[in-house]
Amino acid sequence: MLLEQARRSHDVLAIIVRGEGDGEPLRRFAGRIAEVLAEDFDDELLQSGTAPRADRQLVIRMWAASLTAAVAWFIDADERVDPAKAAAEVNAIAELGWSWAAGREAGSSGSA
Repeated sequence: MLLEQARRSHDVLAIIVRGEGDGEPLRRFAGRIAEVLAEDFDDELLQSGTAPRADRQLVIRMWAASLTAAVAWFIDADERVDPAKAAAEVNAIAELGWSWAAGREAGSSGSA
C-alpha cells in the first residue's frame, strides 16, 4: 500500500524522501512510519505472545529507515518497478532478513 501511494504521489514524495530543503518533511515522514510500525510491532507481540529479541526502539527505527529508503528507491525507479512485486520483496527482507536478501546460506551472518 505504501508503494502504491508513492506512485500516486510521486512528485510530492520525491521531494520528501530526498530530504530537500531543511529535511524536516523527511523526518516527519519517517517519524510517522515509525509510529505506525510501533503500533504494528506491539500488536504482533501481543498476538504472538512473544518478547522482542532486540531493543524495541532499535527495531522500529531501523525498519522505518528501511521503509523510507524503499520508498526513495521506488520513486527513483519510476515506472519500471511493479509496486506489488517491490512490496513483496520489502516484506521478504523484513521477514527473512538481510542475509537472505544477500543470498547467504541460513546461519551465516555479517557483522555490524
